[in-house]
Amino acid sequence: MKCRVHFKRESKDIEYEFYEGEKLSEMLLSFGLIPDTVIILVDGRPVPEDEYIAETGYVIMETASRG
Repeated sequence: MKCRVHFKRESKDIEYEFYEGEKLSEMLLSFGLIPDTVIILVDGRPVPEDEYIAETGYVIMETASRG
């Protein structure tokens, strides 16, 4: 299955392939992101990182600078 991911800081869009039962936190870790350092949005609303990934669009907003 696939979902769309938009990285707000980089203005970059990707298509992410995931397996059934995979959580958003696992997706974040695969991008090298620490789940506690980002906010995940769906339709402009925050969602918890322990939610299962769905075939939808996600926006990833980093909450801290990297340096």
